Amino acid sequence: MEWCVGEGYLSDKEGDALKDFNDIRNDFAHILGHQLTFDRVFTLAEKLGDAGFDFSDETIYSNRQLSEEWYGIDGAMIDILNTIFFDLAWLLAENGGTDYSCG
Repeated sequence: MEWCVGEGYLSDKEGDALKDFNDIRNDFAHILGHQLTFDRVFTLAEKLGDAGFDFSDETIYSNRQLSEEWYGIDGAMIDILNTIFFDLAWLLAENGGTDYSCG
């Protein structure tokens, strides 16, 4: 991510939000029985939204109470993953990466 930020493929905010996502991944990889809280998920969603990642519903990152009620941890994480994967796939395609969108 640091290289992508340095080369201008990602903004500082995008890189910072993706580092937070990686921290969550590291916690699950290295802490047996790690539990994810909604507060941590919402904080990540806020950072991603602030960085310009394109969510299916801005409620996920803009309204903590409704986000928890409507999506919970699982739903919010699914949308976070979809958002990150879609936005990064688009970034790759825009910069000459292979387009796998048709299969």
